[in-house]
Amino acid sequence: MIVKRMRVRPSGAGRWVKCTASPAMELGEWEEQTVFAQDGVLAHTIFENLMLEQDNALDLFDNVDEVTQCNATRMAKLTAEYCKTFTQLDQMWEVEKSVDVSEWTANPQKQVGKIDFVAIRQEPNIGNIVTIVDMKCGAGVKVSAKENDQLILYTLGMRKVLIELGFPIPRFYNLTIFQPPFDHEETVVFLDDELVAEGERIKKHAVEVRGTGTKTFFPDISICRFCAAKPVCAALARACFRAIIGDRVMELIPADVEKLDNMTLARILQSSDMIINYVKSVEPHILSAMKRGQKFVGVSLVNGKGNRKWDDAEGVKEFLEPLLGEATFAPRKMISPKQAEDILGKGKLASLYTKYPGALKPVCNAKVQQIFQEFE
Repeated sequence: MIVKRMRVRPSGAGRWVKCTASPAMELGEWEEQTVFAQDGVLAHTIFENLMLEQDNALDLFDNVDEVTQCNATRMAKLTAEYCKTFTQLDQMWEVEKSVDVSEWTANPQKQVGKIDFVAIRQEPNIGNIVTIVDMKCGAGVKVSAKENDQLILYTLGMRKVLIELGFPIPRFYNLTIFQPPFDHEETVVFLDDELVAEGERIKKHAVEVRGTGTKTFFPDISICRFCAAKPVCAALARACFRAIIGDRVMELIPADVEKLDNMTLARILQSSDMIINYVKSVEPHILSAMKRGQKFVGVSLVNGKGNRKWDDAEGVKEFLEPLLGEATFAPRKMISPKQAEDILGKGKLASLYTKYPGALKPVCNAKVQQIFQEFE
C-alpha cells in the first residue's frame, strides 16, 4: 500500500521539531507502507480488544497471514499484561484515547492524536498522577521515552482533557514507551510546569514549520531515518558527501538547492553499488585495524556488538530443550518462491506466485554517459 504524507503529525514530531523544513520537503513525496507498520496497526487493534476483554480479541483477522497475526498478538499480549498492572490499582484508565493536540502543532483545525493507554491515580498529599503508555511495534530502532516529542504532545492533550473535565491539574506525569520487540520499557517523569514548558518549545517549532520564513534543515540519522523526502533532500546529500570531499560539496550541491533533481538522482544511482560496497568495506577495515592497535578519531572498540554463535549447537540443544521446549528453535517460515524454484527447477511454480517490479538496475552505456556529460 502507498500512502502520501502531507501533515505535521504528532507521530513525526521528533523530526519536524528539529528539522522544520521536513514537512514541506515531504509534501508530495510518496512512500510504501511497510509490513512493520501493518503489524503495528493490527497489534494496536488486538491490544485494545484485550484491554476491553472482548470475547473475540484473538480471532484471526481477515486477509492477515499467520505470521503477522502471531507477531501482532504477541506484542499486544505483552503490552496488555504491562498495562493491566495499572488497572489493578483502583485507577481510572482508558485505551485508544483521542486527544486534541492542535494547540501545540499550530494547527488551525482540530488535530487528534491517539494515546494507547492512559491511567489516572490520586495519591494522598500528592495529587493526581497521570501515566501515558505508547506501544511501539518496530523491530528496527529502539525508541526512547527521553525527549520524545510525540509522547509529550499526547500528554499535553490529555492534560487539556482533564482540565476541561474539571480535574485538578496533575502533579506528575509518567511518560512510558513499551516496545515488545526489544523487551524495552522506559519511563520519564515530568512535573506540570516542566510539561507546559515543553509544550511551548514544541509550539514554537510548529509555528516555524507552518510559517513562510526560513526553515531549518537538520540532517542526522535519527531525524532522517523515516523521512519520506530523504532520497531528494539536498541537505542530507551534502552532509553525506561532505564526509568525503569536505566543503567542495558546495560546488556539487549549492546551498540554495533544497531538492535534488532527477538527473542528479540518476547519476547517484549509477554509482550506488560501488558506493554501498565501499562504505560497507570501511567498518570491517577499521575494526581489524583497531584490533591491531591502530587508533581512529571518534571511534571506540567495544564488546558485545558482534554476532554470537553457539560453540556446540548440539550440546546447547540438549541443554535448552528441557528449559524452553519449542521456543528453543526459531519459528518456521515458508521458503520464498526463488528458494523453492532453486530446488525444484525454474518456472515450475510460476502459477503459484506473482512477480512484482521492485528492483532498479542502473544502465551504463554510451548514450547514458553522453547525457551525463551534456548535463555537466
